[in-house]
Amino acid sequence: RLAGINASKNLSESNSIADSSQLTKDQEYIDGLFEEYPWDINFYDTQNELGEKFYRYAGIIRDNNQLNNFLNELRVIKASLDNMGIGDKSRENNSNLVDFLQFINTLEVGEVLLDSAIVRDESRGAHYKEAFPKEEKLYKAHSVYWIEDGALQHRLNKVG
Repeated sequence: RLAGINASKNLSESNSIADSSQLTKDQEYIDGLFEEYPWDINFYDTQNELGEKFYRYAGIIRDNNQLNNFLNELRVIKASLDNMGIGDKSRENNSNLVDFLQFINTLEVGEVLLDSAIVRDESRGAHYKEAFPKEEKLYKAHSVYWIEDGALQHRLNKVG
C-alpha cells in the first residue's frame, strides 16, 4: 500500500492514467467477489496454514526439496482461488475484501520468494541452505521477476 502511494506521487500528469483495460479487469474481478457464491474454501484457514508453512519451510534454514514441494502447494492454492471469496458483501469498510486481496498478493509475493530461494544455491545472510553453507560470488546479484504469458520469469542481474 505504501509503495503504491509513494509511486503515485512520482507520476507525471501524463502518466497518471492507469491502463483502462487492467482497471476494468480489476473492477470486474472485485465486483464478482460480491456476488452470492458459496465459496468452498475459507481463505483465512488457508492463509493461516501458509503462514505456518512459510515459517517451517522458507525460514532461515532452507532445503531445495522442501522449497520445491511448498512452491508446488502454493501454486495449487493459486489455481484454486476461484473457489475462495469473501463472506462480507458490504461495499464500505469491508475488511474481509481487503484481507482477501492481501491474501492474493501474499500468494504472488510468496511464489517469487520461494522461487528465488530455490534458485540461489548458497547461504547469504538470513538465507541459509544446509547443502550450500558458504557464500558464492556467483550469486552477488539482484533477482528480477516478471510475469510473461501467464508464467513467472526471472533473471539474475550481477552486481559489481
